Amino acid sequence: MDSLDQITGLYFELSNPDRLKILGSLKKAPRRLTELSEQVGVTHQQCVRHLKRLTDIHLVERNGDGLYRLSSYGVLVHQLTPGLVFVTDHTEYFNQHTLTGVPVEFISRIGVLSQSTLFDNVMEALSEIETIVKHSEKKLNVIINKRTHSLRPSVANAVRRGVHIKSISITSYTPNFDVKREVNRRDEEDIIEAERQETVQVADQTDFPVYLYQSEKAAFIAFPLHDASFDYTGFYTKDSNAVKFCSDLFDYYWSQTNIIPTHELVDRHTKYVNLLDEKGN
Repeated sequence: MDSLDQITGLYFELSNPDRLKILGSLKKAPRRLTELSEQVGVTHQQCVRHLKRLTDIHLVERNGDGLYRLSSYGVLVHQLTPGLVFVTDHTEYFNQHTLTGVPVEFISRIGVLSQSTLFDNVMEALSEIETIVKHSEKKLNVIINKRTHSLRPSVANAVRRGVHIKSISITSYTPNFDVKREVNRRDEEDIIEAERQETVQVADQTDFPVYLYQSEKAAFIAFPLHDASFDYTGFYTKDSNAVKFCSDLFDYYWSQTNIIPTHELVDRHTKYVNLLDEKGN
């Protein structure tokens, strides 16, 4: 049997929801036939047939005590399955958005986002992002291609709480890029001081493979449309595994950036605030 036949056979066996339930049950612990049939909600005979099929393709094995368990191959297949389940659950989203800028090692882990909630309304997504910023206690990692200035007071308050912020963003504190807005000088001065103390660090970026807000407790991640723009719809999660995924992804991109030197960042930010003050914006 060649590789194509093998993967086709695997997909066929995984296409049955009862067999997927059996794999999920056995992932938690080895079980006897009676227990499995009760958990899955099938008859004794149906469960026997499912187990035989799963055993024939080496996903499941039976020990001498009559307990069924996942084989090591079965454990691996079960670990890879959530990614397919997740993207299938959100077919429309992933038809409209692309992950071409996400490293393959992270795409293989995307199933950890299965406990997240898709927000396809921009205002609702912004509300969840604001919650992340307001409730951050230790750190806030950000990847943004566009600043949302309504979040600025929450960011300033986070700085005052001692939250360490790392931001990968479009060219920072340059009037040509920043939307004109009223400047709260106290907020900006507190952020400038945090930049001086290096509890706020910023890296300029031109390409944005994801849009991300991530604290130690929650995360929001959005992927770009096929033209590289963002509609700012994406996934909110408080699941610890998903938050770690977002943290690891941020660290990967942070390691690829050029962090703005402290003196340059402070000087740039100070001149920007003064310029906006002079113009009355």
